[in-house]
Amino acid sequence: MRRRAIAFLALALVAGGTVALRLRLEERVTATGVIRPADRPNSLFGALVGGAFRPLFLEYLWTKADALAREGRNWEVVEIHGRITRLDPDNPRAYHAQAWWLTYDLAQSEPDPPERWRLYRRAIDHVRAGLARHPDDWPLLDLRFEIFFSHVAADPYLDRQCRANLGADGLAMALDAAYAMRAAHPDRPAAWDALRVAGEETVERLLNVGRTADGARGMEELAAIGVAMRQRFPDDPVAAEVATSYPLWVPILRALETTLAAFDESGDAGPEGEALLADLEARIEALAGAPDALRTDPEVERFDAALVALIHSRIMGLAQRMLLAKRPSAALPHLDWVGRLARLTEGRLGPRMPYYTEAYVSLLRQIAELDAAWREASGRRDPSAAALRDRLERSLEDLDRRFRERTGRSDGFTSRFVADRFGA
Repeated sequence: MRRRAIAFLALALVAGGTVALRLRLEERVTATGVIRPADRPNSLFGALVGGAFRPLFLEYLWTKADALAREGRNWEVVEIHGRITRLDPDNPRAYHAQAWWLTYDLAQSEPDPPERWRLYRRAIDHVRAGLARHPDDWPLLDLRFEIFFSHVAADPYLDRQCRANLGADGLAMALDAAYAMRAAHPDRPAAWDALRVAGEETVERLLNVGRTADGARGMEELAAIGVAMRQRFPDDPVAAEVATSYPLWVPILRALETTLAAFDESGDAGPEGEALLADLEARIEALAGAPDALRTDPEVERFDAALVALIHSRIMGLAQRMLLAKRPSAALPHLDWVGRLARLTEGRLGPRMPYYTEAYVSLLRQIAELDAAWREASGRRDPSAAALRDRLERSLEDLDRRFRERTGRSDGFTSRFVADRFGA
């Protein structure tokens, strides 16, 4: 009987202690639900939390964070996850949870750019702290990549802050993160996909800023990645498409580099340069005309579209420079090529591809003919020069309007042409 009483008393003490601890925890929650640190490190509460009762306290904090999340009290969720991280620094989920809430529930919706950067920087620091203890943790590696690639690199202000504070822009940080993902998890298709999309974005950015040689070298690296993906994941349709597509672009980008370097500001390169350009145009037209050459998988077609659009616009730029230099006979064959490529790719590579449609090219040809006729009439002081100039100006306005409607911006050709011809 006495043993039963002692056992009952022990059970009651444990139960009572649990209730008392629960009450003490509730008392330490403010009116907004944020748990405050213990008043003194040597308090009984701190000693209990630091010992056998830590799992119970952590369970309470996770439960409280879930409840606050359901109520949309995101700031308080982040504070509680911070408490969890300090109490349980060897749990990678604690770092991930805090960084995830900072990224997707606070920073992403923050309208003030400096505050938005501060929140993303906090998330980055939490991910880094977690990876310092758990360098191969996949959720942390994946979240780091997403923060840099999908958030920082996509926001010009954040990108500048990243470069100023972390030493590299968001895309470079994302590319490094992707390489780390592949090194830690080479058998995960998602790690290779992260490396693929970051590599594509890097090549596209290099080409867009005129670093054609660097873009071509990046394309060679992507080609090697595509081959390795196909070998590792033979049944993956994306791996199959990039393994086929990437190597096709390497010689084209090398030829683009050589061709653009041959032309001067007036779009003149002599017979040798014209031969290079004709060869480049033939290669691209053959690629665009082949039914299976350009990728059609929705996940990966964007990159092919970007490369075609870029080369399309670069060659149009050369033709426009020839027109500005009053060399319409040199420009017209290349305008014809731009029109043919537009016809081959229209509807295949996205709603705004190509930038220069057949209708745009046809109107530009008319402008070239009007310009030649106006300059000739003006030289002869022919009375028809005024009417020709009026038609030319209206056609230029129509040309710029068509490009703006398709792309949301001007390509700058009209303003340069007007300034050169009319001094306005």
